[in-house]
Amino acid sequence: NAITYIERAPEVRDVLISLANEFFLISPGIFFDCSTGYYNGLWGGSGILTRGPYAYPKRAYVAYAVLTSVLDGVKFSRQLDTGSTTVYAVEFKRLDGKYVTAFWAARGDVVFAVACPTGRGELTAMYGRTGTLNGQSFQVASGTSPAYLVTDRPLTSVTIARSSLAASFGGK
Repeated sequence: NAITYIERAPEVRDVLISLANEFFLISPGIFFDCSTGYYNGLWGGSGILTRGPYAYPKRAYVAYAVLTSVLDGVKFSRQLDTGSTTVYAVEFKRLDGKYVTAFWAARGDVVFAVACPTGRGELTAMYGRTGTLNGQSFQVASGTSPAYLVTDRPLTSVTIARSSLAASFGGK
């Protein structure tokens, strides 16, 4: 398979960037892996489901399902200044009136320091792990895989608490 599940995070980030730029149609790839000899080529294994006859979901399928469940029907609100041009915090307003902020970095691992005026947020990781964060300020860990924070009001501020490129280069 030419594209591994680890390499799918950039595609999810592409969808986030497309949403921020108010794209009407976002097409991140093909649904099924190719079932012919093309499968062994560079892009033949790029589906979010394995090739027939089984069509098992890959991790990318889950990542897109989570992204859709958290960001369905959103409108871009703003990009928060993180102090870096390669570390992102992008805010959207949902149809239910809540706000969702997507956090990610182009490379490495990042811990974001978040100021939340409501004192509560629901955090969802790229593959669907969820948790509740409480307090006027808390930390959100992310990296090349996005994390989504749902709050009742827009965040007050986001800064980088710490970051590391070690994971990107095989370091400890």
